[in-house]
Amino acid sequence: MQSIFETLTSEEKKKILKISEEKSYGDGEMVIREGTPGEEFYILKSGKVIITKGIEGKEEKTLAILEKGDFFGEMSLLDGGPHSADARALEKVEVLSIKRESFENMLKTDYQTASRFLFAVIKIMSERLRSTNEELVVLYETGKIIGSSLELKDLLSQALKLLMDTTDSSCGMFLLVNEFTGELEVRESNGIKEVDKELALELLKEPLGTIVNDTQREEISSFIASPVRIKGKSIGLILLGKKSRDGFNKGKLNLLIGVANQIATAVENARFKEEAEVQKKLKQVYIRY
Repeated sequence: MQSIFETLTSEEKKKILKISEEKSYGDGEMVIREGTPGEEFYILKSGKVIITKGIEGKEEKTLAILEKGDFFGEMSLLDGGPHSADARALEKVEVLSIKRESFENMLKTDYQTASRFLFAVIKIMSERLRSTNEELVVLYETGKIIGSSLELKDLLSQALKLLMDTTDSSCGMFLLVNEFTGELEVRESNGIKEVDKELALELLKEPLGTIVNDTQREEISSFIASPVRIKGKSIGLILLGKKSRDGFNKGKLNLLIGVANQIATAVENARFKEEAEVQKKLKQVYIRY
């Protein structure tokens, strides 16, 4: 995705920077709180910010992970309405902040620069909207899979196929944590038979997912991974890979994270059902004996 300053001239960029203010936030510090007035627009200079939305009675949903060059709080420039989500620093963060009042003054005094900057914002927003539409379609299809009340194997198989198709992956794997040993076990795979156990355990610790391009490996050149979590506890891991070197983008990672969040409860319930059936069969064998 292009930088917000990419289409501006050097002079226009200087003018935007002149009405901007540099700010910094510590790890875990809130930059924006949902529901508060939209008075500032932020451009990330360094660090990472997570955008989340609270859902009543459920865990908060991760909407996006933003990095250097990304922006948020854009509705502050457009309508000044309340923020629709939280923005929290994931590490030390530096941002450029533009107050709505300052931008409105620029619209009056330097309409050309202000309008070109606003056009750049809207163009990138449209790219985000296309990614969001794709994610909504995938989440809808995931919901249909979950609603089919499938056995665990079928649930994992169909979810993995859907993810591979929509992310253009050439291979994929669904691993679950063995509750007794704590080890990750491959429960479904396509195009790949195994993964380094130490790497898988490291990926499991990354609650916001992982994206790696150009791994220098022949079998997988690029991959994205997301843990499957329930109430902060990781119960599994989804890994998608490409043998080609075109790599993955953040949009594909966010899509994977969305599906992992949606399917977590269904996977846990299907696993409980599977374990109950095994216990029932063992009990029947014991009674016959």
